[in-house]
Amino acid sequence: MTAALEARYRRALRWYPASWRAANEDVIVGTLLDGAEGRVAPRAGELANLVVHGMVARVAPLGRVLPASVRNAASTLALGFGFGLAVVMLVMQEWAPWATEIPTYYPTPSATEPVLMEMAGPFSGWGAVLYLAWVAAFVLFALGLTIVGRWLLVATAPFSVLIVLAHDGIDVWFRPTSEGLVILGSLALIVAIGRPFSRRTSWLPFAVVALYAGLGVLLPLLRNVEITTRLDPRSMWNFVDVTQSIFAWTIYIIAGTILVALAARQWKWAGAMVVVSLPLVAVSLARLFDNGYDGSAVVLIGVVALGVGAIVAARMSGLRLVVVREP
Repeated sequence: MTAALEARYRRALRWYPASWRAANEDVIVGTLLDGAEGRVAPRAGELANLVVHGMVARVAPLGRVLPASVRNAASTLALGFGFGLAVVMLVMQEWAPWATEIPTYYPTPSATEPVLMEMAGPFSGWGAVLYLAWVAAFVLFALGLTIVGRWLLVATAPFSVLIVLAHDGIDVWFRPTSEGLVILGSLALIVAIGRPFSRRTSWLPFAVVALYAGLGVLLPLLRNVEITTRLDPRSMWNFVDVTQSIFAWTIYIIAGTILVALAARQWKWAGAMVVVSLPLVAVSLARLFDNGYDGSAVVLIGVVALGVGAIVAARMSGLRLVVVREP
């Protein structure tokens, strides 16, 4: 039985990198066997613990590519941007206590009559859970509960996948758009690689980025005379059409900010802006080439400017690429 138990432990340890196993596997297996005396199978908690820590050990080297100061600054900016989006979306789209009518949607493309949307309590959909998680994570980080806040945001990624699967083929009113889910999921991962608010000076850029994110969502509403209904979730995630959202100018604003940070020799914040901009640029380009846009040349010029700034910022912020060969 001991041989079978040892084999189970060694299979679970395959989640760890080969270099780690070569140095630690025998010691860990011996410790696990000593604690498993009298049992014929590993505990579920032991296996789960090995899987989680093995995955962390595999991705940990990625976090060391960037200096800690850049990771923490990027984490702060990502938390601010995600928090600003979450608060405005929660209030303006999911809750909207001033709305007098329940939104309607067409259940199928061939439907001729719309039907009333089924509410999730006071909210218009389960996307509210995603936004509430972001708000709760911000509170946890502000209180210094970094580990709990980090895992809460990481958990929003699989929850976003569940939202898409649960509402596949149903009108987008039931959930945030795929663009929104990609942006928030990417921001959550950026937050997780660092420690937000590692310094007191982090609060100012956090507030600025959160305000910018909120204005990006509110712009379509601010163009109307009055607000009487919920914010349509299909309008505020438009990263290309400048008539719909200031997010269309995100690339240029980020590029300009990076250049200003470089001129001021603020390598940390320049590198952080590069990291946070990656999911925004990716979504913008995806929309650009998928839907077409007359100003594509201008957008590409902005991307090139951002790329140049990214290379300089990454180099000056201490980024080093080191190839490590396992024996």
